[in-house]
Amino acid sequence: MAALVACLGFTVMRLFEVDRELRIQHPSADIWQITQAQYEAALLAESLARHAAGEVIAVPEQAPSFRMTILISRLNVLLQGPQGEVVDKLGLSGPSKQAYLQLSLAEPLFNGHVEPLSAKLLQGQMRDLAFQLRGAANRMLVFSREDAATRRSRYLRVVFEGLAFTTGIVISAGFVLLRLFRGLQEATQAKRLLRQEQELSDPVINNISN
Repeated sequence: MAALVACLGFTVMRLFEVDRELRIQHPSADIWQITQAQYEAALLAESLARHAAGEVIAVPEQAPSFRMTILISRLNVLLQGPQGEVVDKLGLSGPSKQAYLQLSLAEPLFNGHVEPLSAKLLQGQMRDLAFQLRGAANRMLVFSREDAATRRSRYLRVVFEGLAFTTGIVISAGFVLLRLFRGLQEATQAKRLLRQEQELSDPVINNISN
């Protein structure tokens, strides 16, 4: 019974651990961060394509320099924030770091005049980055579903183990109480038989003494 209690305590600890993991993990936030970076990369690629075509961009929020600043901040969150480990698992760490470095070097240049050819080359790189980020978001979605199913299965398994150990403890306690009750009954019956035997033997001993 002591072993069952110890196992139940261990199972309860595992249950709290799994519950904590379920509360900590937020795959939807990771997917949102990746898709935001993918969206910004697509917008920057579009802005660079317009710049390379010689189009005058009158809206400052659509200019390559503005879109580049936002994408740099998005990539910085992916690489330095809590999503960094997720990005590394998805194999996106290398391309993201390379794009971050290229954009950091190119950002000051876009405050002035940039040759259309340079804008076209960077536009192709940002388009490829957007495709990579989109693929990573899709893989992350599949991974999050599989991981959620695995965690739910693990949670249910721990719950069933806890129920099994609890049932074992209840059965063991019932068996111990039954043995104790039977032991008390046997002890009471033995005392009664002993008293009856003594009551029967006392007259015989008195007659012999007389």
